[in-house]
Amino acid sequence: MKKLLLFTIVVLGLYLRVRAAWLQSFWGDESSIFTVSMRNSLKSLILVEHWDKCHPQLFYVFLHFWQKISTNILFLRIPTLLAFIPTIFFIYKIGKQTGGWLMGILSSIFFATNHFFVNLGFQQKMYAFEMVFMFGTIYWMQMTLTAKSKKSQLLFIVFAVLGFYTDYSFVWLWASVWLTAIILYITKSIQKTALRKFFKSLFIATLFMLPQVPIVLRSLTAALGLEAYSGIPIYETVRYAIANYAGLINLLPYDLVLIIIISVSALFLTIKSQQKNAIILTLTSLLCFYVTLTTSYFISQTHPIFIPRNLLVSSFLFIFLIPYVISQSKNQYLKIILIVIFFLHIARILPISLKLKDGFQGLDQWSEIHETAKKINGPFTLVIISDKEYALDALYAYYFDGYYDGTKITKFNEQWIKIKEVDNWIMPQSMQYANNIIFISDPDQIKNKSDEISKISAQICQNRMCYGPFTLQGAYKSP
Repeated sequence: MKKLLLFTIVVLGLYLRVRAAWLQSFWGDESSIFTVSMRNSLKSLILVEHWDKCHPQLFYVFLHFWQKISTNILFLRIPTLLAFIPTIFFIYKIGKQTGGWLMGILSSIFFATNHFFVNLGFQQKMYAFEMVFMFGTIYWMQMTLTAKSKKSQLLFIVFAVLGFYTDYSFVWLWASVWLTAIILYITKSIQKTALRKFFKSLFIATLFMLPQVPIVLRSLTAALGLEAYSGIPIYETVRYAIANYAGLINLLPYDLVLIIIISVSALFLTIKSQQKNAIILTLTSLLCFYVTLTTSYFISQTHPIFIPRNLLVSSFLFIFLIPYVISQSKNQYLKIILIVIFFLHIARILPISLKLKDGFQGLDQWSEIHETAKKINGPFTLVIISDKEYALDALYAYYFDGYYDGTKITKFNEQWIKIKEVDNWIMPQSMQYANNIIFISDPDQIKNKSDEISKISAQICQNRMCYGPFTLQGAYKSP
């Protein structure tokens, strides 16, 4: 029965991710990652001698070889989709050895159906691999601290190092793991022999990460220069991030109260049980949440880096601690009530993953733009109503240079209409527009501008053939 439940969860999670991978176009980030891996030599990728300084090299090196087989969108996303299976394995195993099979099942269901993880789990990006290594690190951390196997020490080191070289967001987990080890040492919650071996593993893994430091320092300016992308966060920004981690797209009512209840309940049950795996996971999850969000928030006041997917370790509180509290409830009536509330929440968040409209990734329609452009005989103009000029180069490269389906599209020009120009816009007298027009608009920037957009369209499309408007890449919704 338990195996059948887990198998059903895997099938459901894969269905949501494969469906998204099949229906969704490449968006700006995916196209950028593709073009970086395509256009740079292996040496440049290893030494991070290209424009993307925000990510380490492991995923780029892998993709450099993978995309040589095929540049089809679904093919490029296959590794990400397959990464879901070991991720669910680690989540279930962590839950099972911490609070029993019920916790493992509940944690797995939450991860499989949450739109935030579905979005991360189908895109041709490094985050799906990052989650495999993060959860693997936590699993082997528990095994190292509670078992005497040298195998667990070695695997802890391997997963941690691979995680760091996959994405720099791993440093939030790594900082929390170090803090957890220090607290365990001070409180004497784990045997000294096991802690001594664990600290040795921590130091060895950190040593393997040190060769990246010169590259990180060289890339620091670019990595911290995300003002145009993420902006300076406010308190509501943090609340929206927390809502995403909970599987929602709107603010979570009484979110602070809920977080405090979860944290206090998990701590109380952990202290009461004195179960070592519970102590390790509860401490790590709480530190991942509070330290990551707080530190990132304050850093972002001067160097904006507050992007929810880069702070995904904060979500571990929802993945593990809520199922832990439910599974450890001794009152059977209370446990049943909590399980019912949990599945009501799953029923609430599942349709969000099915809609594929919301969250940071948003809708974009570049496959439709490409198909429209193929049907046009002669030159055409892309009229783009947005300020996001940085988002287009990589999309052009993938969709118009022949990688998408082998068809190259070259006879086009761009005309940008900035957001500040939308009100009272008048068409320039000079002939800047071809007889065929493809409209692309940015839903994040033109809210409540439908009348103005209609007037612009009427001016441009007079005596011309117009298509669209299509949607430019979405962005994480912040207030």
